[in-house]
Amino acid sequence: MSTAGDRIDELDRHFEEALHHVDLGPVKIDGRLVDLAVHQLIYVEGDAADFFFQVEAGCACTFRCDHYGRRGIQAFHLRNDVFGLEAGVRHQWSAEALSPCRLVRCDRRRLVGLMDSEPAAAAGLWTWLLSRQEEASLRLTSLAHADGAVRLMSFLIDLAARCGRDSGIELQMSRDDIADYLGLSSETVSRIFTRLRREGVITVEGRHVAWPGNRPPSETVRGDFELHPDFHSAAVTVRTPRASAANPDRSAAD
Repeated sequence: MSTAGDRIDELDRHFEEALHHVDLGPVKIDGRLVDLAVHQLIYVEGDAADFFFQVEAGCACTFRCDHYGRRGIQAFHLRNDVFGLEAGVRHQWSAEALSPCRLVRCDRRRLVGLMDSEPAAAAGLWTWLLSRQEEASLRLTSLAHADGAVRLMSFLIDLAARCGRDSGIELQMSRDDIADYLGLSSETVSRIFTRLRREGVITVEGRHVAWPGNRPPSETVRGDFELHPDFHSAAVTVRTPRASAANPDRSAAD
């Protein structure tokens, strides 16, 4: 099993020398680019939180495994998302690249030094961080009491909004990843994808999920789902019955 030092050394081997700027709301800080392979660990729970990261390209996730080895994904991190910035000195979650991933790694000490020297910037950063936390909390709260179909459709709509794509999205995470995020089994996720395809709510080609007629998701599902205004106009309530079981395959959308 790799140690924290091994993981840092592995990341160091993939660094580019040029500095890259990271925007944290009102604060700008320099970091270094690093390229990661699929499923490469970035850090694990309990590692020293000496660095935090911004996604330049690809998709990463933060997750935690329980005592039985079951994984729960806290969040998917897409382009421009920041993760690994902790209140304490240790990481509370593990992080992994879910696709070929380019990150910017930033030294936490630089940020702390900047906050000490510029109180106005510190106040602005605090507001920025709170707003990101509220968005994440709203996302999870909207899914907490929903059934499986609602969770998956809400996830797809929110993902499209985050990617700025009205016509469709390219899933950078697997069916198992989506299941671990939504608190469902991978078989259930596959059955719901099958149902949404059969009912014409989505179309699927490999990992590409699109909306019929290239309409925005909120318009596509308006007839079958009731939209909740507090979830980026995207939380949904299903009005149609559940689908019967279907055989899953290896694609996230299948």
